[in-house]
Amino acid sequence: MKAGKNQVKVAETTGSRTRLNMLGALNLHRIEDTVLREDPGINAENIAYFVGARRETDPLSQKIPIILDNAGYPGQNA
Repeated sequence: MKAGKNQVKVAETTGSRTRLNMLGALNLHRIEDTVLREDPGINAENIAYFVGARRETDPLSQKIPIILDNAGYPGQNA
């Protein structure tokens, strides 16, 4: 991100952290109820648990759209 005319602002990271695994839920009717959760890994079990926990707070008749980005890890065989 540019900060000023000729300066570049860089966000510092640690060398030990190479990826960030996040699950999130956004309620468009109540933005303040946005939920973000960091997991050591994203797999079917973690996603099922997360969606199940979200289902507890929403009526069963309400649809929950799910968006998966399918982001791969560097060096991962697709």
